[in-house]
Amino acid sequence: MKQIASPCAFVILLATALFAKSAPLPMISQPLVPDSVAPGSKPFTLTLNGYGFASNAIVHWDGSPRITKIVSSNQLRAKITAADVAKAHTAWVTVVNPGKRTSNVVYFPIQKRTQKVSFTQQSLPSGGVVAVGDFNNDGILDVALGINNDSQQSGAIEVFLGKGNGSFSTPVVTDLNFDGIFALQAADFNGDGNLDLAVSYSNGFTGVYFFLGDGKGYFTQAPKYGLNTAPLNAIGDFNEDGKIDVISWPNVYLGNGDGTFTPGFFFDDGESVGAVAVGDFNGDGQLDLACIIDSRRQVIILLGNGDGTFEMASSYSIPYASSGVTAVDVNHDGKLDLVTDGISVLLGNGDGTFVVSGGFDVNGQDDVGINVGDFNGDGNVDFAIDLVDYYGDQNLNIFLGKGDGSFEEPLVFNASSDFCCFYDGMGDFNNDGKLDFVLPNRSNDQVFFGQVNP
Repeated sequence: MKQIASPCAFVILLATALFAKSAPLPMISQPLVPDSVAPGSKPFTLTLNGYGFASNAIVHWDGSPRITKIVSSNQLRAKITAADVAKAHTAWVTVVNPGKRTSNVVYFPIQKRTQKVSFTQQSLPSGGVVAVGDFNNDGILDVALGINNDSQQSGAIEVFLGKGNGSFSTPVVTDLNFDGIFALQAADFNGDGNLDLAVSYSNGFTGVYFFLGDGKGYFTQAPKYGLNTAPLNAIGDFNEDGKIDVISWPNVYLGNGDGTFTPGFFFDDGESVGAVAVGDFNGDGQLDLACIIDSRRQVIILLGNGDGTFEMASSYSIPYASSGVTAVDVNHDGKLDLVTDGISVLLGNGDGTFVVSGGFDVNGQDDVGINVGDFNGDGNVDFAIDLVDYYGDQNLNIFLGKGDGSFEEPLVFNASSDFCCFYDGMGDFNNDGKLDFVLPNRSNDQVFFGQVNP
């Protein structure tokens, strides 16, 4: 006898479909408010701005849920206890939507305010492209390196598992049958709770392979061939289905939720784009893009439609050549701004438009990475930029923010004369509340440990 579904079943199916649509992959924008506190501080309310917060989203602090108030799909507030900030360390803040859809990680340093920023330096035994994350799910940051063996036309992923005190275990190695690796990007591409890696390569062919993590530091290549363009410019849930999508210019690839992707929107503008910043620039609850066109010294703004497609909105000439850009609120007005690694500053109006507001000339040096954090604990956004000068020397440059979109003269720390790769990594590897860096090198990557005021 043929069964007929009840009206109740149809209601349940409809509700399930609507619920899935209403719970995209959340994304936290920087900075958190506040973005750091001193050890021993009193309980406080943490404000998170971003995108895709569900009506029952939960803020997690170091992996544990906190009492959360939903202000809107773009803002949450969480109760942080005195015990959470009793000792100096760096907390991991995430937002979890129903279905265990987890946002990006934003670091929250618990540190004393200092007038100085300094570093000590050590080396990893290998050198290569860097990605930082917790690859074995023990709550401690690890470092993944993409290693090239050009003589054998092969490569490897080496994961140095962190011990939480600034030291690392002997690397866990996944051998690869190709070389030419020039970028790694960590994310959970198949939604199993383990960090995966997108490996961008160029060895006669150019593309991106996806390697799925097993939660122990090893990786297996995703079952379907990756992308035929590289590098990976941006990650986000651009069609609001709760699965990670990616942009490898000029293509948007929609995630299938298993580490494979389907070609989607195509940017038909004929321009070569460097970095892409992601954020909700006009407050409509949909992800937008800011793209660097270095050949024209321009930033172009593409507003998202929420279905994986975008519309060209505006473009801005910037004063300094740049290849990187990040979206962050630099002047405490609650609106996302843009900072390039040139450095050029574009202050957001909150409606998808921006005002070019000067910047800082880095004297024509090649810029290869930009990281955002509060490095001196004063509540203002700072930037760390990895620069290579005309002589090939690599330097870590710290630009301390004044809170109004302007910055102090850079603090310069020499790293190496053996620069090899793009994209450095940031995290608190010794858990002292100071953010540290891993800078790529041909022979041995340099780890810079942030120091308490000397």
